[in-house]
Amino acid sequence: MRFRHADVRDLFLIAHTHLRATLSRYAALDPSHWRFERRPGGRPELRRGPGIPDLRFNLSHTPGLVACVVTHAAACGVDVEREGAVADRDGIAEIVLDGDERAAVAHRPQDLLAYWTLKESYVKATGAGLRVALRDIHFELRDAPAISFDHGLDAADGWVFSHGRPTARHHLAVAVRPSRAVQVYWA
Repeated sequence: MRFRHADVRDLFLIAHTHLRATLSRYAALDPSHWRFERRPGGRPELRRGPGIPDLRFNLSHTPGLVACVVTHAAACGVDVEREGAVADRDGIAEIVLDGDERAAVAHRPQDLLAYWTLKESYVKATGAGLRVALRDIHFELRDAPAISFDHGLDAADGWVFSHGRPTARHHLAVAVRPSRAVQVYWA
């Protein structure tokens, strides 16, 4: 009830119901019995206890789309954005993109949300959130997006990224840092 607008409240409820149902696909636990806690920095995690597997998850939602990613013990993040929701594209590009990415978006404006969702999925996977300047994270958009960092922020090795367009209006990106090779499946 803390949401002023019914559509925002409904989207929140749908997203969190979806998360609980998805987690229950990986453990014999009723969706209503999952318990959560916040890590330092605010990232939600499962509250550990008897019979609770070592699952990691992340959730993102925007009007028209809810997405979650679930892994066994691997760091993971997901972000979704809706086309047309960004009023100040140039302002966002200045905050989010480095110089090379801004030049690429000048030639392909449709890639702005690809860069943004990839970067958001990474910071959500690490739990760093707003403590990391997104301009210090660099992506090259290829078949499999590749990451690099300014200022020794992180090592690019081991990260797996995927970006897709689940609808004509939405961008979705996933970041996973598994201990072994993985394949990202869309469901």
